[in-house]
Amino acid sequence: MLAVDRPGYGLSAARLPRGLALEDSAPVLRAALADFSARYATGAGLFLVAHSYGGKLALAAADASGGPSGDAVADAFGDALIGLDISGLGNRLAVAPHQLPGPGGQGEWRKHWGALRLYPPDAFRLGQALLSPVPEIEAAQGPSWPERYPELAARVRVPVRFTFAEQEQWWRHDEEAVAELTRPFASAPVRVDHQPDAGHNISLGWAARTYHLRVCGFLEECLLARDAALPQRRPVGAAL
Repeated sequence: MLAVDRPGYGLSAARLPRGLALEDSAPVLRAALADFSARYATGAGLFLVAHSYGGKLALAAADASGGPSGDAVADAFGDALIGLDISGLGNRLAVAPHQLPGPGGQGEWRKHWGALRLYPPDAFRLGQALLSPVPEIEAAQGPSWPERYPELAARVRVPVRFTFAEQEQWWRHDEEAVAELTRPFASAPVRVDHQPDAGHNISLGWAARTYHLRVCGFLEECLLARDAALPQRRPVGAAL
């Protein structure tokens, strides 16, 4: 398992204080995972688990057009990719664009969390260490996501699962919005789940264990589907 910060966060914040555009971040992620795969065994391949704006990067990295023709890194990444599991991301905003988090802050605090009862004691205090302002370039691209999304999703070739928390407040997840979310996936299986008793920060609440078990279950489904799609080899000596 490898946890990766988006460009402009964590250790990269000093070098990239304004962050990177989505189209520039995707090659960076592919290169980072290619480097990791070259140094460590990755078993059956790579499975991306992403949250919120990280889901945008996961989809961009999975873009089958990935890079210039013959790009060895993009080709290797595409061959190794098993699937995407994305939470806290839709394609239709439930807020006005100016309410989205930006360099000056996290936006409306409660929209990240939902009801207090969904979280263990001290979750809000301890969770502050996990929150960072959204870098300038990433924030500037935020309002354009609904327009960018359909073309990007149409180029994904691996299975995708979206999860919306019951109290997700940044993105619409009603029946109409879900239909619009899944429609562009012409070349990949896609499904949408709803996580009861959870807020946007789905991995920090009481529902985190259930959610992550479902992530592991989806990974297993992706592996089974991939294996089932492989051509069956006849045993040696089998009759034609």
